[in-house]
Amino acid sequence: MSVAIHADQVIKRYGEVTIIPGLTEHIRNGEFFTLLGPSGCGKTTLLRMIAGFNSIEGGGIRFNDTLINDIPAHKRNIGMVFQSYAIFPHLTVRENVEYGLKLRKIPKDEMKERVDKILDVVQITEYQDRLPERLSGGQQQRVALARAIVIHPSVLLMDEPLSNLDAKLRVEMRSAIRAVQKQVGITTVYVTHDQEEALSISDRIAVMRKGEIQQTARPHTIYTRPYNVFVSTFIGHSNLFRGTIGALRDGRREVRFADGGQL
Repeated sequence: MSVAIHADQVIKRYGEVTIIPGLTEHIRNGEFFTLLGPSGCGKTTLLRMIAGFNSIEGGGIRFNDTLINDIPAHKRNIGMVFQSYAIFPHLTVRENVEYGLKLRKIPKDEMKERVDKILDVVQITEYQDRLPERLSGGQQQRVALARAIVIHPSVLLMDEPLSNLDAKLRVEMRSAIRAVQKQVGITTVYVTHDQEEALSISDRIAVMRKGEIQQTARPHTIYTRPYNVFVSTFIGHSNLFRGTIGALRDGRREVRFADGGQL
């Protein structure tokens, strides 16, 4: 069963350096939520805090009502898809997907049923007996996705999973990832610095800068009504005009622009 994720005044420090100074965010149950921002803004750090790979120096993260700060990563019931795929080169596609189920000692009949189903969902059934070296980058990414989902995680975390693919394949795979996520209905947190990618697949987007969230909204709102200058310049192409907001005139504010125009 998927969960909602609540981050409340979360702090991450490395020694004297504060990476995330006190972040609060709510991710809804079953939504596709994207952390978007430039390199070094803290989005992967936050993802790793949710995963349990990074410690939390302040605040708390909850899955529904359960505080997970001190729960080790292997007990958080998460699925993780990495940028490098991280699939085992000596195992076939089916063996890679089965791996997490074997660790959980799932009965063989149930394991076969679950693996068959997920191979079909991500459309790699015909490749189930191949080794990874005989797969394309997109096929390997589907294996990684299947392995993460087949364990029935509460949360699916994805860290720039398409950055190693060529442009055409990235477009195809982001559509496939979104389709799979909608089909299984799992809460998904997706990290990327690619604005087009985020706008095309997300239910909501959180735009980050220097460890702080600048705006969280649906893609259309982020694009058409950016909250501040950073969001407006980071998303798409922007025209910025300097102006001064004056007194009320005929029931509305008067705006005077630097070039002499007014609104």
